[in-house]
Amino acid sequence: MKTFATAGFTHSCDGPSASCGNTWPGANTALPAVVEIDHILGRGLTFSEARVLRSGGSDHFPVRALFNFR
Repeated sequence: MKTFATAGFTHSCDGPSASCGNTWPGANTALPAVVEIDHILGRGLTFSEARVLRSGGSDHFPVRALFNFR
């Protein structure tokens, strides 16, 4: 993540309206999510919201972000 930040990328979950966290394992297991391994990064835009969606049938919970171009 430091390499991306150095290259000018912003992490969607660093914004003021972010509700992010662990994304693995996902909904298809009885285990709780314990690792944040799914990310949305952007360069040349502003994130207005980001959140982990606690649904689906994957081994990862999805991350959703809203953004505006600068």
